Amino acid sequence: MKYFYEKLSEDDYKIGYKVKKSIYSKKIKNNKIEVFENPFLGRIFVLNGLIKLVQKYEFALSEMITHSIMFSHPKPEKVLVASDFDRGILKEILKYKNVNEVYFISDNKEAYEIAKKYFPELELKEVSKNEKIKIIFDNSLEYINNFQDYFDIIIIDSEKAEFKAKEFLKSANKALTKEGMLALVSGSLKDSFNIKAIKTIFRSEIVVRVPSITQIFSELGLILCSKKIDLSEISLRTLMTRFKQFKEAKDLKYYSPEMFLSSMVIPKFYKTK
Repeated sequence: MKYFYEKLSEDDYKIGYKVKKSIYSKKIKNNKIEVFENPFLGRIFVLNGLIKLVQKYEFALSEMITHSIMFSHPKPEKVLVASDFDRGILKEILKYKNVNEVYFISDNKEAYEIAKKYFPELELKEVSKNEKIKIIFDNSLEYINNFQDYFDIIIIDSEKAEFKAKEFLKSANKALTKEGMLALVSGSLKDSFNIKAIKTIFRSEIVVRVPSITQIFSELGLILCSKKIDLSEISLRTLMTRFKQFKEAKDLKYYSPEMFLSSMVIPKFYKTK
């Protein structure tokens, strides 16, 4: 019986995922991409030994990353997403009818194409054929310097250290409009309180818990930053008003205004070193 074990930095424990079927495995340049099927979780996408996408619970990740920041903004129209590959975020963004322009930037074309091929539910026809979306394969850190006062929302779905650097955060701030907001997936929730550069660049920031099933007692941290609006003061009433006007709200499986606000409550031990 074959099992997959994630390549974690700690050796104290490992979680085994039964491999029902190996679907894809190839090393391209500096990346090793694997896709296998688990009897319970469905298809699992692995990049360089780390699980990045679980088919069965994709909605929890994509909904929280997308709607947490989209509903916080009064009217997002232009959005930029930087990631190795689309983990379902594009299909969620396109549910907003007021969005008229979406840039998706990746420097990993292979990972993007493999995910598109083996996770068709993420590449719905409204994504692949939508004229609002521009797919760019380039260095995200350099590409964003082409914009100033342009995007309402920037979503960074990557745990690479470069996206947490002060230089990039300044570039992202510059590319955002006056009411612009940034969402940054920071990795483990306990690491979300160590990015000191954010406080010197953005007016306000909050940390949101995002579910993760790949490690024992582990949650992802999603940092939301704003240039003007105080994110901590956005009320349930405001969010509910926007949510009720959202035609796709009934189809969401995980995100809700109540879930979002409750996810801002962080257990004490995460903040303690």
